[in-house]
Amino acid sequence: MVRATAAEYVKLNAGSYHAGWDATAVGNLCTMMDAFLDGKASPATLGTGTNEVAFANYCVWSFIEFQMKPVQDRTTNTGWWTTEHSDWLAALLTDTTYDGVTVIKMRE
Repeated sequence: MVRATAAEYVKLNAGSYHAGWDATAVGNLCTMMDAFLDGKASPATLGTGTNEVAFANYCVWSFIEFQMKPVQDRTTNTGWWTTEHSDWLAALLTDTTYDGVTVIKMRE
């Protein structure tokens, strides 16, 4: 599923890429982020609505922001995935009508 895109990342970053990042690199990260978020959401499914797209793009932006920090700042920080990300993901997952686990057909 496509949620995060390089074009939306550029909007979040005031119209440009971070130094050392380009459309290809950000696009590849967007693909990986979508897979990462699907894994975090499992066994539920993360949709492609406006809120989910905004969250995915914010995740890409915050990941790159974290990578751009000086090394000494990154070693004292716990990482780019914060409680804000966890809370936002949890809110998105509880917003859905059906979680992925409810649509799995079982053999009787």
